[in-house]
Amino acid sequence: MHKAAKDNKGYSLVELVLVMMLLLLFGVTIFTLIFSGSDTYQRINENQSTESDVRIALSYLNLKIRQNDVADKIEIKNFPGTERPALVLYDPREGSDLVTWIFWEDGKLLECLVSEGEPPSADLSFTIIDVDDFTIAYNPLTRTVTGTVQYVYNGQILVRSCKVWIRSEMRGGT
Repeated sequence: MHKAAKDNKGYSLVELVLVMMLLLLFGVTIFTLIFSGSDTYQRINENQSTESDVRIALSYLNLKIRQNDVADKIEIKNFPGTERPALVLYDPREGSDLVTWIFWEDGKLLECLVSEGEPPSADLSFTIIDVDDFTIAYNPLTRTVTGTVQYVYNGQILVRSCKVWIRSEMRGGT
């Protein structure tokens, strides 16, 4: 009878606790890896979305300039009430008095469509993109309009530009 008790090989409490601790350690490690991977994925996704939005906004600016590349239909002048330059596009269709203003205000690149002579406002505008800064300039020597967007990407301030060569004369000779 004594021999039968020795052949009964079961798990001791120490072995059971050791296995439970190893499983707990493995579970915590996997849980930590999943959450850190999720945070990294989210950050990368947000950064790619920001980059994509900036590229789309600059492409939109390029398209608007090319659509209005007709003599006296493009102008760069200060947005009313500010010293910030704005892109002003006069509708090239015969008899139209519509004017499109593309400008920056309060962290947003905005577009406003008004009748000629009517002042543009942020209230009448729609948002193209949220950006930290936007400037537009014309270089008469190279005949290029350059739109520049400043934004935060991955904690850094980055600048992207779009240069558009125009064939026609700028309005006002600027």
